[in-house]
Amino acid sequence: MAFLDFFDRLPGKLHPAFQDLSSYNRELLHFAGSLALIAIAEFLRGYLHPLSPAFIGLALVSWMTYQEFHLHPKKYGQSLVKGIIDWLVWCAPFAAYLTYLALWE
Repeated sequence: MAFLDFFDRLPGKLHPAFQDLSSYNRELLHFAGSLALIAIAEFLRGYLHPLSPAFIGLALVSWMTYQEFHLHPKKYGQSLVKGIIDWLVWCAPFAAYLTYLALWE
């Protein structure tokens, strides 16, 4: 049952306190995730409603606000400064993308 033990230990490995990434690498990965979400939103824009990126952006901001300012401080003891930095790294690129769509598309 070693395969199932892997899934049993997985939440502990994903816990922020056990990650040995530097802050720079951590934020770089958050930025890459934001760019991936922008690519997905751009792809879906061609197949769904033209406002679908705005809905995805609203969902992103809502989830990141809940995660960084409620869930992580309560569950993992994350500092407010780290939450603000994470929130900005996730949401600022998507806000720039939505601004681009609103002004030039």
